[in-house]
Amino acid sequence: MEKGLLFIVFGKLIDFLKKLNAVEWCKHLALKFSNTTDEKFHRRAAVDIFIIFKFAVASLAFIFPNTFLVCIVVYLCFFNAFTYFYYHVWCPPEDKTLDALRRRFLNLFLSLGFNMLSFATLYKFIGVPLVVEGSSGYFILSLMNTFMMGTDYLAQGALETHFYRSIFISQALLSFTFLTLVLSNTEIKQD
Repeated sequence: MEKGLLFIVFGKLIDFLKKLNAVEWCKHLALKFSNTTDEKFHRRAAVDIFIIFKFAVASLAFIFPNTFLVCIVVYLCFFNAFTYFYYHVWCPPEDKTLDALRRRFLNLFLSLGFNMLSFATLYKFIGVPLVVEGSSGYFILSLMNTFMMGTDYLAQGALETHFYRSIFISQALLSFTFLTLVLSNTEIKQD
C-alpha cells in the first residue's frame, strides 16, 4: 500500500466517474466507428461535437426550462468540471506542442463559458431574484459570480433561501477551482 488508502479509494472513485462521463462515451464511439487509424483526430472531433451538443442542450434548457433538461444540464456541468480536473490534474497531458496548448486554452474558455451558461440556466429555472431584470440578468449574475464579483449580491441578502445561496456558492467554488487549475498548470518560461 505504497500510495495510501485514501489515494487508492479516491483513484477508484475517479475511475468510476470517468466511466459515467458522456464525453468518454462519445470518444469511444468515435474510435469504434472510425475507418482510419488517426485516433487523435477522431477523439478530438468527438470532443468538439460533444462541446457543441452540451452548449445546445444548455441553451435549450435556458429557453425552454423544464426539469428534464435542467437535470441534464446539471449532469453536464458536473462532468464539465470533472473532465477538466481529470485531464489537467489527475492525468496531465503529455502533448506539449503549441497546438495542444492552444486547444487546452480554448477548451478552458469553452468550459468556463459552459459553466456560466449552465448556472444562468439553473438560476432562471429556480427563480433566483435578480438585480437586472430579464433573461440577460441571469447571465449577468452568472458572469459576476464566475469571477467572484457577486459576493455583494450574496451579502445584501438578495438570495434569501439556503437553496439559492447553495447554488450561488457552488458556482463560485466551481469557478475558483477552474481558475486555480489553470494557474497551477501554467508554465512560466524564462527568457
